[in-house]
Amino acid sequence: MEYCQDWRYASLRSFLFTGDLYGADFCYRELPRRLDIFDSEAFAASPIRFWAVCSDIDTGESVYRECKDASDDDLTWIRAGASMPLVSRIVSIEGRHLLDGGITDSIPVKAFARLGYPHSIVILTQPEGYRKEPTKLLGLMKLRYRKYPELIKAMAERHIRYNETLDHILALEKAGEILVIRPEHPLDTKAPEHDRAKLKAVYRHGRETGEAWLRRIRSFLAEGR
Repeated sequence: MEYCQDWRYASLRSFLFTGDLYGADFCYRELPRRLDIFDSEAFAASPIRFWAVCSDIDTGESVYRECKDASDDDLTWIRAGASMPLVSRIVSIEGRHLLDGGITDSIPVKAFARLGYPHSIVILTQPEGYRKEPTKLLGLMKLRYRKYPELIKAMAERHIRYNETLDHILALEKAGEILVIRPEHPLDTKAPEHDRAKLKAVYRHGRETGEAWLRRIRSFLAEGR
């Protein structure tokens, strides 16, 4: 909340001056390295594995990257996974051209099952019954990314894959194979959100929901072992 009204964090001004609606230098260097220092040592020491999901705009396929120590490279991968099309610069790293992982794999439950995690806890940002509609920005996408036909194809089909994944999650949930946590109602926020009261309310809702689910989470994980 402290920086939500800072133009360097997220604003039209940031987009016009830097090419990123969410200022890449501010969000992925200034904040974690100087203003609100990220505890890289604790991150590296944690036994929990952390993965970033990105979309390769040359191939239209998902890329999964494990981030181990919150290095500058790790932060670049995390930035790539959060770089929304049209309002973010393409992120180039290790010979790849990347954007938001949600384009190709919004809810990577199948990917993590393939990686060896059969007992997943899935945290959704939409209530039960939500269905994604086709994007209304496909025309702009075709104009902006005309050199990347596989990206255009992925965006055109995104809602189909997303809704298929929701059906898959629901089936696994009914079978008791995964645990799914959802908000009870749509979250009253937008991107970007500059209203501190709304941000605090959503944070409080998430925290209270997490606390209410703790017993079920522990039980589910114990059964998985």
